Amino acid sequence: MPTSWTDHTRDLFDDWGGFTLTGIACSSTGDHTGWYETITLRQDPSAPTAVEAQDKLATAWATLKSG
Repeated sequence: MPTSWTDHTRDLFDDWGGFTLTGIACSSTGDHTGWYETITLRQDPSAPTAVEAQDKLATAWATLKSG
């Protein structure tokens, strides 16, 4: 486990323009191991909370788990 973390902030709209996010996968390359503590999607980097979709995802996940 890492003893320190590095914060990486990306503006996906600047990177790729407008898009619809339908999934996310985290991976590492080569012999490196990727450790991800938190991934947060926000419409505004200064906003204190994640976008509304977080609640929709939690609801969908709960539906899948209980089904």
